[in-house]
Amino acid sequence: MSWVLPNASALRDQATYPFGRMRSIPEEALIVPILPGLRRRLDIRSALLSSGLICVSLYASSHTTKSFAALDRSTRNGVPGMSTSQSGSLLVGFYEQFLRDHDVDRFRQEVCARYTEATLGRLIQSTDINDRRASVLALGLIGSFGANDEVGRALRDADPTVRNLAENALWAIWFRAGTPENNERLQKIQALIGQGQYTQALSQATKLIADAPNFAEAYNQRAIAYFHMDRFEQSANDCKAVLQRNPFHFGAIGGLGQCQLRLGLKVEALETFRLGVKIQPFNRSLKQVVAELESLDN
Repeated sequence: MSWVLPNASALRDQATYPFGRMRSIPEEALIVPILPGLRRRLDIRSALLSSGLICVSLYASSHTTKSFAALDRSTRNGVPGMSTSQSGSLLVGFYEQFLRDHDVDRFRQEVCARYTEATLGRLIQSTDINDRRASVLALGLIGSFGANDEVGRALRDADPTVRNLAENALWAIWFRAGTPENNERLQKIQALIGQGQYTQALSQATKLIADAPNFAEAYNQRAIAYFHMDRFEQSANDCKAVLQRNPFHFGAIGGLGQCQLRLGLKVEALETFRLGVKIQPFNRSLKQVVAELESLDN
């Protein structure tokens, strides 16, 4: 019998989206400091629509997004002789121009022409807040799975805008981590799940996993299908397979924790949600879930 925690708002909220939400940028992320002391509310939904920060399926689409792996190396050798601070200043200039004109294609092209993925990864660690925001946005648009760890660590950034951008960027990176053909298959599986066609989604995900056994997001989508079918043990196993391939997958951590609760594995669920807090230490909902589970032992 599944263990149930009564009157636990945080757990109910987490259970609503057990595998995380692929959603639009939260309201607070739309308030972007342009210059020190100046805050401007931006309507950037139309600008980000094609990039997928509003819709991950579009963000990850091979028709709207190019990753570094698909780019000719001759067009992305970076700017020779530039220090990290100079490189960051140039990127911030592109970023601020993007905030003004909302031209996502121009931002993508400028970044691709002048930056390597490795340079963008280093800029995520910059002490300058706009360096970090710009580099996370850039990697969300064009980064390969090779940038997963750098962007994943940005989930711990002190700046909420960096964290929000990182969360959306990771979904985008995960959904385009396979070949173009497999990425398209993954999106079809996600669509089937959204339509409630879980048996078909399960079948298609199993075929995709057989063809691409290292494609972490394929396991995650199958885990979601299993979860909706109340097959929690199989879902939990797939979540573990995701985390073996992608330890920063906060969606799989949330899904695993919910499966464990439904299987009566309270101790294991607590450890899983504690892992989630390590990855997202500023996530108040996760911290509240941990606190509510810990309180049951008191």
